[in-house]
Amino acid sequence: MENKVISHKGKKAGKLDKGSVSLLIFYGLITLFALLVILEAWNS
Repeated sequence: MENKVISHKGKKAGKLDKGSVSLLIFYGLITLFALLVILEAWNS
């Protein structure tokens, strides 16, 4: 039983899921937006 779980986790970790990729993109966009807002406030 345990070996099956470990091998399954290994397969999943090797390839990025669509969910994790979309989450990374989502957080990346939020970070970029926040940086732009901070820069605008800094320049004004």
